[in-house]
Amino acid sequence: MSLAASAGAAPIPDLTTLPQATGAAATGRIWFVSKQGGKVGVLDPKTKHIGVLRTGKQIENSFAVDRDAVYIVSDRRMYWFSYKNGKPRVDWPVAYENSGIHESSQVDAVSGTTPTIVSGGYVAIADNADPMNVVVYRTAIKPMGKRTVCAVPVFAKGAGATENWLIGSGRSLIVQNKYAGIAVAPDASLNVGVIGGLVRLADAR
Repeated sequence: MSLAASAGAAPIPDLTTLPQATGAAATGRIWFVSKQGGKVGVLDPKTKHIGVLRTGKQIENSFAVDRDAVYIVSDRRMYWFSYKNGKPRVDWPVAYENSGIHESSQVDAVSGTTPTIVSGGYVAIADNADPMNVVVYRTAIKPMGKRTVCAVPVFAKGAGATENWLIGSGRSLIVQNKYAGIAVAPDASLNVGVIGGLVRLADAR
C-alpha cells in the first residue's frame, strides 16, 4: 500500500496502517507509519486530508491505538501521538535503553515489540538493553509520578531478544524469548539454536 502526503509527492514506502478505535469510539481516521525517516501520518477518509510528521527516527514495528492516542516505538524512543489540527502531534516521548547490539534473531538493534496497552492507564514494550527489560509507562500526558513505572530484566545477559509484541492479560504481561545463538562447528558449518522461553510478569498489588 502506498499513500502520498500531497498531490505529486513520492509514495511513502514500507507502510503499516491501522484505523483508530472501533465501534462508538471510532474516529474514522487511519494512521500509518513508515520505516525510513520515521514518518507518522494520519488519513481522514471523509476529507481525504493526509497529515504527516517526520520523527527522523527508525520505526521497525507496528503500533497500538486506542480512543485518544497512538503508541509508537522507534529505535530510541516510545511515543504517545494524538491528532491535532489535521496532523499527528507528539504529546510525550520517552527514551528507552538500547545497547546497540543487533542480536541474531532481531530485525535490527531496536525494540522488537509493538506497544501493548495495559488496563489502568499503562503501555508496555521490551527495550533493547542487555539483558532485555520489559518496560511499563504511564500513558497520561501529565502522569502522577514518573513516566516509567518499571523496567524489569528478563532472560539472561547475552541470551535474550524478542520480535513479538508482549501479551497483555489484565495486569499481567508475557514476553517470549526468540534469541537465536549461532555456533561454528569444526567443519565450519553454522549451528543455530533458539533458546526460547516465556516469562510472565504480574502486578503483585
